[in-house]
Amino acid sequence: MEGIIILVVTLLAFLGIGIYMVVRFVKGPKLPNGLRFEATFGGNKAIVIIDEDLPGLTNKESGKIDSWIVNDHKIVATDIAKKCAIAIHAAELAFKEKGVEKADVDVVVFNFKTSKAFETGNSDWWAEWSKGAAAYSSQLTGLFGSKVMPIAVIRTEFLQMTSERGQPAIHELMHILNKVAVSDYSYNHTDPALWLTAGQADSAEGITIRQWADLVEAFDDGEN
Repeated sequence: MEGIIILVVTLLAFLGIGIYMVVRFVKGPKLPNGLRFEATFGGNKAIVIIDEDLPGLTNKESGKIDSWIVNDHKIVATDIAKKCAIAIHAAELAFKEKGVEKADVDVVVFNFKTSKAFETGNSDWWAEWSKGAAAYSSQLTGLFGSKVMPIAVIRTEFLQMTSERGQPAIHELMHILNKVAVSDYSYNHTDPALWLTAGQADSAEGITIRQWADLVEAFDDGEN
């Protein structure tokens, strides 16, 4: 009888592990910790995650943090999420204008970290490199490599710039979409067709900046 009980318990444990793994596989990558907000624009979804260590303002109605004071400016979560979603769509349009059709993503995670979290790493190289960086791009991967999701990690001090100019979110989207299109993050920033600093105003980054501003203005006019 004792052997049967042990067998049943073991089978239930394996069943539980199996169910957990299936759920993890279907759900895809585990998202970073933080306050999460989402917005969709033109079929593109931005998942914005704000570091909980950044002091926030609590909404009196919901009782939840939904805005922050950064560089003496009030940053609203819904606005940042919208601006990031518009940036994804604008970047895709820019790549298509440059003749790159495969630069297409459904969802991008924008993880805004405080400088302390941003610079925390497992190596001396990372600690040194991250001190001079505003943002970087990577990808989140689900169980067994399922559902790869691009992510842009940005310092929280750039929340205001993201809201007003779309940068550095737009810059990181150049890395992300180039990786999707041609399997290269283009970290050397030397391609004049891609980078504003390496080429002309008609680079993909330059086009995206203009597209983003036009789309934000049109969206705001539509709201008012």
